[in-house]
Amino acid sequence: MKNKKNPSNKLERRDFLKMVSLTGVGGIIASKSVIASACSPKTTSKVVVLTNTKATDKTAKTINPDVVKNMVDTGIKSYTGIDDVGQAWKSIFPGITVNNIIGLKVNTLFSTRNVGTHPQVAKAVADGLAQMEFDGTKFPENNIIIFDFHNNYLTTQGYTINRTETGVRCFPTSSYTTEEYDISGVSIKLSKIITETINYMVNIAYLKQHFLSGISLCLKNHYGSIQNPEVSALLHDSTRCGSPYIAAISALEPIRSKQKFCIIDALYGVTANGPSGAPTVNPDKILMGQDAVATDSIGRELLKSLGLPTVQVNKTVHIDVAASTYSLGTNNLSEIEVVNLDTTAAGIDGYNADTAKTFVNSPNPFSDNTEISFFLTTAAHVQINIYSYTGKLVAKIMNKKLGEGFHAVSWNGLGSSGSSLPDGVYLCELKTGLSSQSIMMQKFANQ
Repeated sequence: MKNKKNPSNKLERRDFLKMVSLTGVGGIIASKSVIASACSPKTTSKVVVLTNTKATDKTAKTINPDVVKNMVDTGIKSYTGIDDVGQAWKSIFPGITVNNIIGLKVNTLFSTRNVGTHPQVAKAVADGLAQMEFDGTKFPENNIIIFDFHNNYLTTQGYTINRTETGVRCFPTSSYTTEEYDISGVSIKLSKIITETINYMVNIAYLKQHFLSGISLCLKNHYGSIQNPEVSALLHDSTRCGSPYIAAISALEPIRSKQKFCIIDALYGVTANGPSGAPTVNPDKILMGQDAVATDSIGRELLKSLGLPTVQVNKTVHIDVAASTYSLGTNNLSEIEVVNLDTTAAGIDGYNADTAKTFVNSPNPFSDNTEISFFLTTAAHVQINIYSYTGKLVAKIMNKKLGEGFHAVSWNGLGSSGSSLPDGVYLCELKTGLSSQSIMMQKFANQ
């Protein structure tokens, strides 16, 4: 059995080229083996990208909370390699005790519905945190606080304000520190929720374009963590695109030390008229990682694939400044291990060790050669093609009938002409008579 422990990196072709999830439900299914995957020695950061086309109802514009919970649970298991949700989350927070407080910083800054962190995603995270166990005692739900800038924005996005001693708490940032923090020569005050109340933080952003800063993801999400109207102008200065201030806020010690995990809610997304415009895309995805810069970098790539205009992409300098100036993480795609998991075909329970099968490539990223492996549940005629980021067919790897079982084929990074293809991101598409599945591969000569 080849590559059983290599991470699956599923990415549907219409996600990669056209912006809509496409699911193959026969022949090839996501494997439980990816749950035990670990970072490649050649990468420094990992981002798990979950896809499930059943997460939203395309007609009713609603969200399936059970599917979303499964996506979040599967993602944290895959990220940590721990097959227990509670233990997986517990490993994210070093030194955590049953008495600690975890804050979930959500994005609800605008009153347009479905353009902020969905309550279903925040609840799925909270449910997972509540499964952490300490000497037989579960982590108290009341020790989890969902928060953002303003009461009205939270309620408009569907959150229920709760300041009681029962259940997960949810309330806005209403008080700020007396201490002033300097960000590139400008003084700001931080929410007391961050500085005085919580011990750890999970940043849950939303996938959206921003007309001034290019995009608004995890780094930009901390605009809702500060008080200072003057900074608003700096964060939204069209000539600066929010740089260096967006990155500088995330670099402040209370945020930098307490933020332990980042999530991008990409069930819906905004690629135009953002940040307050209505959703324009429906990726059915959730991105997860510890490195805020890496997570935002993959979010940026996703928005690019969904049609984010180049003029907006060029404004996303705060991501690169966060890496180069503040060392908050890596924006180098060759250093980011992307683990793509499509749980659509596996059902609500996510994956099944007896029936789930793999479609992966390893190593990823690669320089000279990568092995593409997959499992067929039945005999099928198989086509494997490689596409460039723009959707151009650049190489044909396989076109023949294969029997049931595991198969593997190598690709040396050469195009159909026999010449080496340039470094970058490529789509490997596998077609059978029953399904079409794709994975994203990264080719870098310096690997």
